[in-house]
Amino acid sequence: MLILCQSCVAYNNYSSTIEEASSEKEMPVKIVTKDGNEYKLSWVEEKDDNIVSIKFTKREYYNKKDITQYVILDPEPRVVPFDQALKHHGAIRLLIRDDKDRYNSHQFIRIGENEEIITGYKMTGYDTLTVIIPIDQIETIQLKDKDKSSDRTAGLVVGVALGVGIIILGAVIASDLSDGWFSQ
Repeated sequence: MLILCQSCVAYNNYSSTIEEASSEKEMPVKIVTKDGNEYKLSWVEEKDDNIVSIKFTKREYYNKKDITQYVILDPEPRVVPFDQALKHHGAIRLLIRDDKDRYNSHQFIRIGENEEIITGYKMTGYDTLTVIIPIDQIETIQLKDKDKSSDRTAGLVVGVALGVGIIILGAVIASDLSDGWFSQ
């Protein structure tokens, strides 16, 4: 039920700008290219005249000053300087100090830098896929329409509840009929 509710995404009918699409931390985006390809992504970033995303990942943000250690995990774990961690293609673990001076370890498939903010890319599925779309090939960019998506989710919940209710009512009626039919 939860999976169905979370998959109800409606997109705006109008095209948004690249700035609007990339400014949201986690906002479903639908991109249609001039040749008709359609991409549904959880988030997008603009890099080198391209729209870039990694499917089946989410992003987490940390202040650079809070990170006390960068560890690359392959071929074997070792502490490395920030520059080497940033260039590394593979699993990276960050040791982060929180507001209460406790240390927490977070693992990512890669990290990125934007001034004093470090972005960690964490897998949400079994595999990832990097998507790169040249900006000059984009026809439309549509952001999630929060109101329509909520309405669809509510409609789905009501529909499923109504369907389950009908099935239960049918089972009760069938049970009553069979009890009455065989007892005569």
